[in-house]
Amino acid sequence: MPSTTFPRFRRRCGAVLALVSVTATATALLLAGCSAGSPAPAPAVAVEAAPSPSPALPLMAPPDGDPQWDCGQASALFGIAARTEWERENGVIDAAAYEARMAALVDAWRYAPFGNSPVTDAVRATSGAADAGVGPDDSAFQVAANDLRVACDAAGSLILTSALPGMGG
Repeated sequence: MPSTTFPRFRRRCGAVLALVSVTATATALLLAGCSAGSPAPAPAVAVEAAPSPSPALPLMAPPDGDPQWDCGQASALFGIAARTEWERENGVIDAAAYEARMAALVDAWRYAPFGNSPVTDAVRATSGAADAGVGPDDSAFQVAANDLRVACDAAGSLILTSALPGMGG
């Protein structure tokens, strides 16, 4: 801790200790006043039963049969890849940051939850191809990703990728 903040820290602790001391004294006086005489009976309070909670759903449980969900997840991952490529090409991130993000994308594809929809097979194929890499030079992934885009389009759910502010889009 820098030496310039230590005196402020000590003053704050002193103020907290004084406040605790005053609060303890006030509480003791309040309790002493409450113990004099007989206590008044407490009024009856009606308590309504709380509704039972809904059963918990697993985190990120894909809805069954919904290509919108699968294609939306793919859109998010494709978007991260596109923005990462743009940032590397424009000097926003260095090679180490680029490699770290691409490794995270491989993991994201590998562990992505899948639904059970008309595009699930294409998502699984893209996920399997991601093990070898997800960059623009990873041809197996690029072919699988294109097949996923086609499957999403055929199911009525487009893959959307967007730029962030400052990226010109």
